Amino acid sequence: MLGIFVMLGLLSSLSTTVGQLLELDIQYRVLRGYSPRILYTFDIGTNKLQAVVDTGSPDFFVWKDWYVIPIFPYAFIESVVGEGGCKYLPSGCYTCPEPCFPHVEYVTRFADGSTFVIFPQKDTIRFGEIEVPNLSFGLIYGQTPPPTEVKPINLLGLGIYKDADFNLFLHELLKSRRIRSLTFAIYLSTADGHKGKLVLGGGDPRVYKHPLRYVKFNSRRHYEITLSSMQGGGGYLTIGINQHLLLDTGDASSRVPQIYFDDLIASIAQQTPEVGGRRISYTWNNKSGLIEFPCEYHSLLPPI
Repeated sequence: MLGIFVMLGLLSSLSTTVGQLLELDIQYRVLRGYSPRILYTFDIGTNKLQAVVDTGSPDFFVWKDWYVIPIFPYAFIESVVGEGGCKYLPSGCYTCPEPCFPHVEYVTRFADGSTFVIFPQKDTIRFGEIEVPNLSFGLIYGQTPPPTEVKPINLLGLGIYKDADFNLFLHELLKSRRIRSLTFAIYLSTADGHKGKLVLGGGDPRVYKHPLRYVKFNSRRHYEITLSSMQGGGGYLTIGINQHLLLDTGDASSRVPQIYFDDLIASIAQQTPEVGGRRISYTWNNKSGLIEFPCEYHSLLPPI
């Protein structure tokens, strides 16, 4: 069982005694055209969208009118993928119930250098049997690099930072009294095909080992903690690291300082079992700055 349990201090004057828990079905899997991610399926009106559970961002969806129809003055070069393009976008596109247009612009930048231009929209979102009206989220109408190079993807954002003009997903649910706190938990079971639950508003004591150990965050803008030691499987334990560690479920990679990188990769490679009498190959990608390996062997790698 893999799990993340995050308890946040309340950042508003709302009472934490109202509301309930929302349990959402999630799964860690490959979405065609993307690397493995934790995914949740949204039901928004007639839209069924696959979204990455991302602790490093706000929540936003791909706007259909931008992705398939060039609309002046929003006819960016990347919007000409053509009518019907959403049918081939694995995560799906969001269609406004009534005509909508960008009226306020926000730019979100990610660690890999990509940027998204979004504008706020409101709609009713269904979570299982529960409908929550007037939830705000962002719609993508600009992207760098363009979708002809990198396909956009929907995000269920659980980011910690609350902008003055753009509420985050957890704050929206708390404000509407659908959850009782900003606490959330992510549980995945390796014994059940990496399926699990995203619990909003609290945790589930049935699926984690007691007692919990609480770790202090170093930042009010990110889920950032202090890493004191690191070990690859049953290999050498590196102590005295004392560096910041960013917990970001939207990133499909683990990023390690160069001083520890080579030893960690060597330890992982040494402990990875052979497949068909051959060692799994690890390849360095200069463009991405990542070590890559075939995704089908992911489950064979030792834990870090």
